[in-house]
Amino acid sequence: MDKAAFVAASRYSRRRVVTARSDGCDFRAPVRVGHLVEATAEVIATGRTSVSVDVQLIAENLLSGERWLATRGRFVLVALDEAGKPTPLLPRGIKAEDGASGAERGDREPEVVCSAPHAAPGTRAQNRVRDDHE
Repeated sequence: MDKAAFVAASRYSRRRVVTARSDGCDFRAPVRVGHLVEATAEVIATGRTSVSVDVQLIAENLLSGERWLATRGRFVLVALDEAGKPTPLLPRGIKAEDGASGAERGDREPEVVCSAPHAAPGTRAQNRVRDDHE
C-alpha cells in the first residue's frame, strides 16, 4: 500500500517523496491465495511540503468475478529537494517542468497503481509484481 501511495504522491508532486507517516490500515475483509488484488491511490490533501494519500486494496475472486474492499489506509509523504530536505510543493496553477499545474495534477481520478494475484510468499506469481518504489 505504501508503494501505491508513493506512486500517487510522486505523480502529483513531480518531486522525490518519502513516506513520513502511515495513519493506519483498516482491514475489512480477507484476501485468499489466488485472488487478484488491485491497489488504487488518490491524493486527498496537500500541505506545504506534504501529500496525504488514501489507498484502497480491492480484492477479486477471479472465478466468480466478485470484488470487495479488503483494506483501506492513509499515508503522508513529504517532497524532498536534491539535498534530501523537505521542499515546498508547487502552488496550484503554477506550471511544473512537465507542463502540468498543481490543479491539473490534483484533479485526477483515483488511479490503479498495480494489480497482481495474491500469492503465497516466495512464489513465482508474487515475485512478478513490479516494484516502482525502489
